[in-house]
Amino acid sequence: MRRRAPIISRRKAFLARAALAAKQGAAVASVLAIDGQAMAKVVNANMSVNATIGTGCLLKAAAVTLNFGAFGVFSPASTPSGLVLQTASGTVALPYLCINGSTANVEVSTSSVTLTGAANPAHKLVATLYADAGHATVFPTITPGLGLTGSGLTTSVMIYGQIIPAASSAADAYAGSAILTINY
Repeated sequence: MRRRAPIISRRKAFLARAALAAKQGAAVASVLAIDGQAMAKVVNANMSVNATIGTGCLLKAAAVTLNFGAFGVFSPASTPSGLVLQTASGTVALPYLCINGSTANVEVSTSSVTLTGAANPAHKLVATLYADAGHATVFPTITPGLGLTGSGLTTSVMIYGQIIPAASSAADAYAGSAILTINY
């Protein structure tokens, strides 16, 4: 009598082909319904996810105002024998935000801001901008400017100003402007 070849079910044949394809490096992800049963084969792969955060800074205010307020030209220390001019001082905080670890520089277009009288444009005053409260360091006007280091939080750099009027300064409301730049 002859021997019969073993009968292989369709399901076993599919599994054998899938195993052979997987050994040869082919990714198999298929679903086959046999006799109402679903069979699935899934092959996983690793996926890399990368991100880079660059440096960056921004000024948090579109404009800031250094207001010296109202002051008289002559100091209360003036006497009939000698005039003492009154100096006006002011301070403004310039808020900025830099990415944590970023470095930047802030500079101003001019450290000597000419203020013009509102009632008479011929009236002039000069406000000098400083990087320190003692008015010893003029605020930088060129790169590298005043160095900043980012913390990821809003921080402020202080700008100090001083006006030393002349005895001939006229009573008027004065205004001027300078451009602040942050480089990173």
